[in-house]
Amino acid sequence: MSKAYDRVEWGFLGKILEKMGFSEHWVRLMRECVTTVRYSILVEGKEWGPVEPGRGLRQGDPLSPCLFILVAECLSAMLRAREEEGVLNGMRVARVAPVISHLFFAYDCLFFFRANNFEAGVLNGVLKEYGAASGQEVNLGKSSIVFGRNIHREDKEAVCEELGIHEQQGQGKYLGLPGYVGRKKREILGFVRDRVRARVMQWGNRFLSRGGREVLLKTVLQSLPNYAMNVFLLPLSLCDEIEKTMNSFWWGCERRERGGIRWSKWSDLCVPKKFGGMGFRRVREMNLAMLGKQGWNFLTKPDALVTRVFKARYFPKCSFLEAKRGSNPSFVWSSIWESQTMVGKGVRWRVGNGESIRVWGDPWLPDDLNAP
Repeated sequence: MSKAYDRVEWGFLGKILEKMGFSEHWVRLMRECVTTVRYSILVEGKEWGPVEPGRGLRQGDPLSPCLFILVAECLSAMLRAREEEGVLNGMRVARVAPVISHLFFAYDCLFFFRANNFEAGVLNGVLKEYGAASGQEVNLGKSSIVFGRNIHREDKEAVCEELGIHEQQGQGKYLGLPGYVGRKKREILGFVRDRVRARVMQWGNRFLSRGGREVLLKTVLQSLPNYAMNVFLLPLSLCDEIEKTMNSFWWGCERRERGGIRWSKWSDLCVPKKFGGMGFRRVREMNLAMLGKQGWNFLTKPDALVTRVFKARYFPKCSFLEAKRGSNPSFVWSSIWESQTMVGKGVRWRVGNGESIRVWGDPWLPDDLNAP
């Protein structure tokens, strides 16, 4: 959506709050919070204003994302209504998987529909109707469409013409992560390494104490790959390159032509301080820990949408701890599956109410292998 926060109509927001059942007092408070904003403009040191806006939400206000989500809920309800009418069909990854027609992340949207001119027209009509009411407008220049392999060229051209959106060329990214990861994983995920190197080179010309380097390493450099490591398992060679870059920064060798001297290996620096190390983290171990968190969510949040999708596709008749990699798996599933052994060693099995116990298969009695 183009200028999503700035285009929200205040009257539409109030109607949404009332429709969702908020009390009149609460709706009035929200209106006062949103409509009492004033702006001033500085031109060559002189203040002009105040400027009184007629719509929009203040970016940076902690209340604004919550209100915008409520506005976007209207678009979601409109799409669900079209699904119930049978004029819009979503996508499912397996027979027992839930049907998904849209996914929202703030003002970034993903729509799934059949590649024909009719459903493209239905979606276009929904977006125009929603835009006319809420003030939102699709940014066609930043939007693109991806087709399945079996779609004919004529159908692709018809859908693109109806929506006014071009077909995506190349891999593409969504929310900062690659949309497709093929065999060249090291090249596709190399942006993580490049981001770390760029930050190191930015700091290289500063005179930093050893304590300052430690703080920057632990709080900034080691946090940069976290976003990608929550979804993808980075190749070992890529992890080694990231660790070498961090090690060079620690020893002050990042800008030296001959490389300088690294007085200790990164693995030794990752030893806890009480045992003589610096307490840094190994990239591979942190990567598996983050993917293990996703596997833990599969076990503890069975009703979540992502759990239902993955379970229907990869482990419909068992739990995550018993799942197999399967045939032709996605890279995301392969990455999460790699943490299965680690998660299995770290969890504790509990009998509970006993309704789902398999007497011959589950370790429900303590023995030498299954300690109480």
